[in-house]
Amino acid sequence: MEYLDGGALGLSLLPVVEDSCCLLVLDAIDAGQPPGTLIEIEGKQTPLYSVQKLSEHQVGFQEVLALARFRQRLPDRLRLVGAQPCDLSTGIGLSPVLQEILPAVVQRAAEIVSDWQGVDQGNQLLSLRE
Repeated sequence: MEYLDGGALGLSLLPVVEDSCCLLVLDAIDAGQPPGTLIEIEGKQTPLYSVQKLSEHQVGFQEVLALARFRQRLPDRLRLVGAQPCDLSTGIGLSPVLQEILPAVVQRAAEIVSDWQGVDQGNQLLSLRE
């Protein structure tokens, strides 16, 4: 299992995405929901083009996903988990709304990883990279 802060790495994340069998992305997600709503997007529901902007951090990342899909190297399991922010402008730190929902985001992420581990490895540690 590998943890990576992708931040604004953009296309340099392509090898990480393409070498992953499972990819879980945690971020603020603009899904048009009330602020603080837990958002989960799975596989084919994931917008792969920046026409539908999910967050300021993912402008380049959506293109990475689209390119991996075009090259037929998108991970078998892809999930985005996060929360609807109040505001997507660039800033430092989390808003009070996101601070409040963060434990639920972390809990959901842990559940997803646990499910993936159980399905793929009979409860052994799952390597997210092939």
